[in-house]
Amino acid sequence: MNNFHDSSIHHFTDVTLKVRSLERSLQFYHGLLGLLVTTITDKERWLSADGKTPLIHLIEDKSVVAETRHLGLYHFALLLPSRLTLAQLLLRFNERKYPLSGASNHGVSEAIYLSDPDGNGLEIYIDRDKSEWPVRNGNIDMVSLPLDITDIMCVIKDAPSAGLPQDTRLGHLHLHVASLSIAKHFYQDVLGFQLTLNYGSSALFFGAGGYHHHIGVNTWMPSTRPRRDNEVGLVAYGLSVPDKTALKNSLNHHKIAFHELDGEILFKDFLNQMVIVR
Repeated sequence: MNNFHDSSIHHFTDVTLKVRSLERSLQFYHGLLGLLVTTITDKERWLSADGKTPLIHLIEDKSVVAETRHLGLYHFALLLPSRLTLAQLLLRFNERKYPLSGASNHGVSEAIYLSDPDGNGLEIYIDRDKSEWPVRNGNIDMVSLPLDITDIMCVIKDAPSAGLPQDTRLGHLHLHVASLSIAKHFYQDVLGFQLTLNYGSSALFFGAGGYHHHIGVNTWMPSTRPRRDNEVGLVAYGLSVPDKTALKNSLNHHKIAFHELDGEILFKDFLNQMVIVR
């Protein structure tokens, strides 16, 4: 796995999701995906792949509604270390008859797509080596081709099915937005990511340290309103930056209010989602 998610590079670390039922969500994230529960409160759970590093934070609210059209989460993406671990996970889904919503070869990566019980989109993927990434006119050129699942499954041989491995990490986020220009200003000018791909007139991708993307945004959702508090979905996401002082200077320069608590920097993005710099 290439090192595009360490402390020297801007990257996202975890997501906080509002869900209707902890029990039902844990059947998916713990029972199916194999994540470990590390923190338990009455209405919340933290899950981790290695038992230590926070990855997914679930907040239960039995009054929230799902399957509504709003801006915000398109999917969050979990990055696996190898083709074998992806094959083992695919075998697990097949054994338990859990449906996929898609499977794609993006040139830079191989990915499968599914939804959690509340309809939150989830991508699980592996990166190809950077030397294999397609390039056009000097820029990374991601594509969307059918994934050859048969070829992936050839690597499994006698290995058993398995859940997410302990070195699973949050590879990237992908959001529905109303304005690409506003999103570009926030992720490029404020947070410091670089534009890596302009996908026609409907999507942009940003990365740091030469990665194909740590964040994608699109205007594919036929809605212009953010998620309401009584709806399931993405509430907050964690961000790691190499220089917190530089980030605070940028937030001040762009007149974005923030506060600091226990060594973390907290502020809202343009979709009213909390960003937590850990």
